[in-house]
Amino acid sequence: MKKDLVQLVYSIFVLVVSCAAEELLPPVFGVGVPVLLSASVYFALNRTPVVGLLFALAAGAAEDSLSSLPLAASLSCFVVACAL
Repeated sequence: MKKDLVQLVYSIFVLVVSCAAEELLPPVFGVGVPVLLSASVYFALNRTPVVGLLFALAAGAAEDSLSSLPLAASLSCFVVACAL
């Protein structure tokens, strides 16, 4: 039980730091660095599939809320990227 709580806190921390990094890092050659997508793929590869999917959903929702894209545009791409 304690291990699950630690993983949840770690996931939330990584999500918040990734959101901040995505917004604060300058674009490289005119393209933003995909920090949230990288973090969600990392969680999909190194955690259980359910945890990877939930993190991809949260990261996609965060990406959609930070950008001017319509809701569920990035969310669906993150889920598909992590499912593969």
